Amino acid sequence: MRIIAFAAGDRECAEMFQHSLETISKYFNATLQAIIAITPELIKLPDANTPCSNKVRRDSRFWPHFKNCLGAINGTYISAIVPNSKKPANRTRKGTITQNVMVIIGFDEMFHYIVAGWEGSTSDMRVLRWALDFGDFIVPRGKYYLIDLGYANTSKFLAPYRKMLYHIGEFRGQNARRYRNKEEKFNHRHVSLRNVIERSFGILKRRFAILNSMKPFPLQTQRDIVVAYFALHNFIARYSLRDTLFHQRDTDELEPDLDDVELTEQQEEAQDHSRVGDRRLGDALRRAITDDIWGR
Repeated sequence: MRIIAFAAGDRECAEMFQHSLETISKYFNATLQAIIAITPELIKLPDANTPCSNKVRRDSRFWPHFKNCLGAINGTYISAIVPNSKKPANRTRKGTITQNVMVIIGFDEMFHYIVAGWEGSTSDMRVLRWALDFGDFIVPRGKYYLIDLGYANTSKFLAPYRKMLYHIGEFRGQNARRYRNKEEKFNHRHVSLRNVIERSFGILKRRFAILNSMKPFPLQTQRDIVVAYFALHNFIARYSLRDTLFHQRDTDELEPDLDDVELTEQQEEAQDHSRVGDRRLGDALRRAITDDIWGR
C-alpha cells in the first residue's frame, strides 16, 4: 500500500520495514495479485435492470432527460516506464510516456469497467472498439453512456455537440449568462453530469501517488497496479462511508482531449459501427434530449 499510495520505491520500503528487497518484492506482488483476484467482485458493469442513479433522479437538470444513462466513459493517460523500443508507441502528442486507460464510471463515483495497458499513442476510440469486440463490455438495450469528443456519437454513446466553445464559469453565479441556443444548454448539462469523471480521477490522484509517478515494474505489473487501485477505490467507496475525499466539492471543469477529437474525425467515416451503435439513431437521441431540455 505504501508503494502505490506514496509512490515509494523498494529500497525505501526495505529500509522502513527492515526487510530485504527480495522480501519486499515478493509480498508486494503477492498482495497485488490478491487484489487483482477480487477485482471482479469490486468492479462490475450495470445491466438493463440497474435502476437510475439518484444523482440523475434527484436533480431536475438531468431528470428525466438522462434517465437511461448508465454512467460516463473516458480515456486517461497514466504514467508508464517502458523500454526504449516501446517509447514511440507509448508517447503521447505532448511527448509524455504513458499507457492509455479506458474507464467507465457510474454516477455513484464507482468504477464499473477498466481497460488498462494500451500504448499512450492509441486513440480512445480504438480502445473502446477493442472493449466491445474482444472484451466483455456490453451496453444493455435502450441504455447509453456519456462520452467526450474523443468518441463518435451513437445510440450507445452520447457525445456533446462539436464546435460549441464556452467557459463553464459563464453559467455560474449571479452574473451567469443565458444560453445562446439549445445545443449550448445540452452541452452544459452533459458536461455537468459527466463531471463525475473529474471528481473520481481527482480522488484517485490524491490517494494514489503512483498514478503520476510509475515505478520501473514489468509492463504487466504496471497494468495490474492500475487495475488494482481502481478496485481499491471502489472498496473504499463502498465500505468507508466517512472517507473525506468522497465529500469534497464538485467541479464542472472538463476539457476534451483535442488529439483524440482530431483522430476521431479522421477515422470515423471508414469504421463499422455495428458494435458501437448507430450514428443516425445517436443523432436522433441527442436531438430529442436537447429539445426536451430546452423546452423545460
